[in-house]
Amino acid sequence: MQGEILNNNLKDKSVSLAKGIAGAIPIAGAIVSEIISTTIPNQRIDRITTFIKLLEEKINETEKTLLLNNKYTLDIFEDGLFLAARSLSEQRNHYIVNFLCNELNLTENEYHAKKKLFQILSDLTELDIDILMAIDDQGIEHAKHVLTPHPVTIGSYNNMSDSEKYDYDLAKDTFSAYVATLERFGLIAPERRLFDPDTIDNIDEDTALPEIIGYRITDLGYIFIKSIS
Repeated sequence: MQGEILNNNLKDKSVSLAKGIAGAIPIAGAIVSEIISTTIPNQRIDRITTFIKLLEEKINETEKTLLLNNKYTLDIFEDGLFLAARSLSEQRNHYIVNFLCNELNLTENEYHAKKKLFQILSDLTELDIDILMAIDDQGIEHAKHVLTPHPVTIGSYNNMSDSEKYDYDLAKDTFSAYVATLERFGLIAPERRLFDPDTIDNIDEDTALPEIIGYRITDLGYIFIKSIS
């Protein structure tokens, strides 16, 4: 019982401190304070503070007014606070801030599409985004070459420990999972060999479709990249 009271007291002090920090943030202190006091675990408060500071560095007073007086932009801003609280890198915060800076005065029609786009950002990892940008920059084969381990001989593989084998197999075989994720969100699309009715050599046995020879960035993919750049 005493331990529970002590934990609650520590939590109350942490929340009070967080609300004080939020109150000192000119852009949206009241909103930040409310979110912190009701839903954000204590250890993530500093991540929100970092995010807000980055945002304040990128927008001027007029743009702050636009953000706080546009209910559609404000809704996405609140989503951004929750995402920033889970952020594990400064790069993620930059993506969120850049997205918000591009969407400071949304109309109702724009809001629905941008809300979907922000949800994609929420669901992707940094590595997902790195691969998307690498595909856009130099193609999927280059991305795969950079982000997967070089093949090793059977002898070298057999000399690995079980832990090393696991790490190697995981790194080698999960690239396709990142590609599948990007395709599922409609950010990339497969390019297939031209169908030839006189041969089945270019048919994928698993899908009965022409063989995939590469991937391209879709229009949505380009829009997404632009929204966080």
